[in-house]
Amino acid sequence: ILDFKYFKEKDNYLSQLGLVDIETKKIFSEDLKIYLLELPKSLKPTYTELSKWMRFIKGATPEEIFNMDNPYIQQAHEKLEYLSQDPQVRAAYISRNKYLHDYVTDMEGSREEGKLEGIEIGEKNKNIENALKMLKRGYPVDEISFITNLPIEEIKKLV
Repeated sequence: ILDFKYFKEKDNYLSQLGLVDIETKKIFSEDLKIYLLELPKSLKPTYTELSKWMRFIKGATPEEIFNMDNPYIQQAHEKLEYLSQDPQVRAAYISRNKYLHDYVTDMEGSREEGKLEGIEIGEKNKNIENALKMLKRGYPVDEISFITNLPIEEIKKLV
């Protein structure tokens, strides 16, 4: 169950994944499948059993839950209501949510840092490549340094 849109090109909230050999395109097993439910995607107005559960997980009102006419969802709702009355369970829930939120934030920050670092490395490599070309054409080292933003000492090491 994902709390974000993973397959942005698809409108359907349910995705079924399987294992396939990339080279031969042969399906590894018909019995092994992964189902992804993307909560932020909109549900169709008609309720299937799966969409009822999706609506419940997203935070359906008690009235909506009653109208779903599903005894298992009713039971889950009652259990959730019961657990929410226990201060220790509620504290554990809040703590876990905070941990998950922090984890996602850290992952997004790390991903962004990685992108920026990759861009910087790519720019530096391109500047070194350009410096080598300019050295071959006889450009003065100080001019190469000005154009590529590389230190003069680093350019001299390229010679």
